Amino acid sequence: MVDEGCAELIELLRSRRLAGQSLHAPARALAQRLALLQGERRAQLDAQLAELRGLHERSSARLQALQQRVNHEAVRLQDCCAQLDVLRAVHARMAQELLAGLHVQTVHTELRRMREESGNAWQRPARLGRCFAALSDRLHLRLALAQRRCEEIHSVMVAGYAQISAAYGLPLAAEAAPPMQPVIDELTVLSGAYARHMGLSNLLRLVRPGFQTRLLRQLQSRLVRLFHGATTELEQWSHALWTPAQLQLEQSRDRLQHRHDAVQRVHLAAEELQQRIGELEAQELLERESFGHAQRLLARLEGDDRGDRPQLQVRVA
Repeated sequence: MVDEGCAELIELLRSRRLAGQSLHAPARALAQRLALLQGERRAQLDAQLAELRGLHERSSARLQALQQRVNHEAVRLQDCCAQLDVLRAVHARMAQELLAGLHVQTVHTELRRMREESGNAWQRPARLGRCFAALSDRLHLRLALAQRRCEEIHSVMVAGYAQISAAYGLPLAAEAAPPMQPVIDELTVLSGAYARHMGLSNLLRLVRPGFQTRLLRQLQSRLVRLFHGATTELEQWSHALWTPAQLQLEQSRDRLQHRHDAVQRVHLAAEELQQRIGELEAQELLERESFGHAQRLLARLEGDDRGDRPQLQVRVA
């Protein structure tokens, strides 16, 4: 591309050629003008390319740093999830053992054992009080064992969360287990009340089959309700132990996804920048060829300004 000065010289060359005049002087002037213009254009393109290449280098360095950071965080998150999975497996086994000891089916099993130990309908009035006392002791033992297992689960979760927090910087805390003492106290009150109904002082009433049936049915209903409530509360606590970890993992995954998206945006910007650099390089080659062609034509005009003249074709800016 040429400027207005070059355009005027080109028109002068055309008019002189049509008039059959010498083309040496305007051809030399046009060649000098084109050489100057070529130098200016090359300087402009070199400056633009230098700036864009510098931006591309900085963008590439930033992209590499961001990619390494995202990869590092992805590996850390994967390792954290692996440790949490191990802790989850340990907790699941301990929680299963805890809840199995308090399941409603366990209450039915213990009541069936009490009825079997108390004998038939004629033997039961005399044995029922002693067998119920044994049942009460076994149920109290189960609750006490459940309390110890809750403490063990809490200790394991506290230690596991502390290790993961120290390694990966996640603020994790394990909720304390619900106290089992209110359940134990309620079972104690219930046992005392039914022990009086099953004592020898109520032997005459226990002889009646209808009374035994109603008494055992009421006992079963109250025990099932008591242990079902305790089991439900422990299940909720067991699930709540993982709420902090789940929230932290979701937040970590969201942060990682945002950084991955940022890397993608930087990558797209780097590709667009590289494409622009390629366009400028192609433009530089094209202009170099155009200027070179024009210089060759003008050199021929300077050397021979008679006879057939080469046609000068240069685009005017």
